[in-house]
Amino acid sequence: MQASAINEMSEKFRFDLYTDRVRILMIQSPAPSDYPFYAEINRAQFSWQMLSQVKNLVYGLLSTEKGMLDGQPVPIDTEGTIKFMKEVNPERLAQLQIMKTGVPDPEIAYTERNLANWSKQAQIYGADELTERVVLFLVEGDYYYVGFTLLRYGDNWKISSATSALGGTSTLGTPQKTTEEEFQQLISGN
Repeated sequence: MQASAINEMSEKFRFDLYTDRVRILMIQSPAPSDYPFYAEINRAQFSWQMLSQVKNLVYGLLSTEKGMLDGQPVPIDTEGTIKFMKEVNPERLAQLQIMKTGVPDPEIAYTERNLANWSKQAQIYGADELTERVVLFLVEGDYYYVGFTLLRYGDNWKISSATSALGGTSTLGTPQKTTEEEFQQLISGN
């Protein structure tokens, strides 16, 4: 949470730029941050989104119950519940290794069109710049990757969400099982 852009996004959210960009008004969208009341609501909404993605990332790395990671309800009994609770013990993450980080699909990422799109998205959250990264993890002998959208405020890069559109990662923040070779292809553009 310390690496997240929750506070900045909550206080600097530009409702006018957001609605101009998406051209619709939705009840679930962040609220105009011009008012402290709404900025605080935005903080709660962004916190919930980030924490949900973190939980989904951990569940995805540790649980054998993969069906729910697609957002689908999974029938479960008492024995299955006890097994799941043991599997998702976050202490198991102590041996997690970050193996590599990169820009997903760099051939598209650095195009003029994509950079202009990222710039417009950054402005919506009052940021100077936006980019995406994907991260390769090694957990208990298996490789996974997850994407991140990052916002730059001054000299500081912060996480706005645990997803990467160019990396094709889940908006739920769940990791994708992969190999080192597949991940290298993702960040090399091949």
